[in-house]
Amino acid sequence: MKKQAGHKRPRIDGRRRNAIERRKYMTVRWSRVRGLVLSRDNGLCQNCLRLGKTEPGNQIDHVIAAEKRPDLFWHLDNLQTLCHSCHSEKTGRGE
Repeated sequence: MKKQAGHKRPRIDGRRRNAIERRKYMTVRWSRVRGLVLSRDNGLCQNCLRLGKTEPGNQIDHVIAAEKRPDLFWHLDNLQTLCHSCHSEKTGRGE
């Protein structure tokens, strides 16, 4: 069968791609990985610890953004616990 001129494989738009990626956070696997990271980090914000403060953290952050390195999404070495404030600030910087 001959390929028609101008026929391209359908692309997934950004909104749909983001929705697909967000589904990873609703899996049993993510729940387990999240628990491992919280336990490893003793439930403390790793950024605050680097600044000499002890603050509880409840958000799991990708050190290298998942959008930039999807292959590192599940790697424990690329995950850290952050408090809401630090996570919002880091996300706002686009990191």
